[in-house]
Amino acid sequence: MEFRRLYNNEDDLTSRELYEIAIWAAYFGDQEFALNAIDRSVTISNGIAMFQWLPVFHEVRQLPRFKEFMKEIGLVDYWKEYGWPDLCHPVGDDDFVCD
Repeated sequence: MEFRRLYNNEDDLTSRELYEIAIWAAYFGDQEFALNAIDRSVTISNGIAMFQWLPVFHEVRQLPRFKEFMKEIGLVDYWKEYGWPDLCHPVGDDDFVCD
């Protein structure tokens, strides 16, 4: 698919372009690739993570690696201190789930 070629061959993609790639990847059912594009976008945008809450990313949010990603970028610590978002909630002391 064209979005894979862009992802693999273009070093100067913007954060927005990477999120667009992630949206298409999720839409076509490639959840791992979608999460890779989100991760790369967050790296470029210095930690701004917002589009992964769109409905098209529901399956992405079910990946075990999504939990690790949320921990890596500091959102889980933030949620524990300031409150959980509508789509996520804690499960016990050290786990959470997102819808």
